[in-house]
Amino acid sequence: EFVTGPELYQQFLQTEFDGASGRVAFDLDTGTRSLTHLPYAVNNVIVDRDSSDHDTIVLKVQQVGIVSKNSEGTDTYETLRPFVYSGGSVAHPLDLPPLEMQEENRIPSTVFLLGW
Repeated sequence: EFVTGPELYQQFLQTEFDGASGRVAFDLDTGTRSLTHLPYAVNNVIVDRDSSDHDTIVLKVQQVGIVSKNSEGTDTYETLRPFVYSGGSVAHPLDLPPLEMQEENRIPSTVFLLGW
């Protein structure tokens, strides 16, 4: 007896495993990867003044924060060091609008249809 598309999809949603980027689990409502197990880094690319001179500008990448979801599904942001804006300031520019966190499902409908 063969498995139907919806049955296969439901089994897929129940799957959890350890992958190269950490624990992989799926959101039962959206079918997307659960962000609870997927923290990501916020990096800042800045001029390395110690390694740069008048002929060469050397850039360095600094991790400034970690975004993750807690067990309740709420976004959390852990600050590791201040973010450096253009011009070298760590103060939020007044003309820069506030950042709004948004949850977006970026899996197209055609991909969902493959499971059905």
